[in-house]
Amino acid sequence: MKEISYFKSPIGCLEIEVEDDFLTSIKVVKPAEEQGFNLPLSKEVKKQLEQYFKKERKIFSIPCRINTSPFYKKVYEKLIEIPFGKTVSYSQLAQMCDNPCAQRAVGTACAKNPIIIIIPCHRVVKKSADIGNYNYGKSIKEKLLLIEKFFDKI
Repeated sequence: MKEISYFKSPIGCLEIEVEDDFLTSIKVVKPAEEQGFNLPLSKEVKKQLEQYFKKERKIFSIPCRINTSPFYKKVYEKLIEIPFGKTVSYSQLAQMCDNPCAQRAVGTACAKNPIIIIIPCHRVVKKSADIGNYNYGKSIKEKLLLIEKFFDKI
């Protein structure tokens, strides 16, 4: 069974897609009325996101499913390992993926991340400590980093 729900968050309206007991997508969309949340997993995703935005949750426990390449899967697995409130550079993430020359590929994987926040691509910054780009704009990336009290240097 598939459900698409909408959640008004501090970074904008989030569209949450759940299918067959797995989270498959979270993305920022144009404002919509908060709705959905009939499936148990949808309710749990909303609950954990609310806790995150209230600074009550640092680690998510949501089963996710992403159909993508083995390299992107590895990038997403390594992103989940970056601790709350910490950041790594694109080159550090490439090294974590055992592919130190793949900074651009890592950046592309981050840009295509279908499950933002839970797979924390916002924790990847430029080597210069500039926050870098974000699929939904730098201001949203800044908000997420501030929620996690970022701005420690790499």
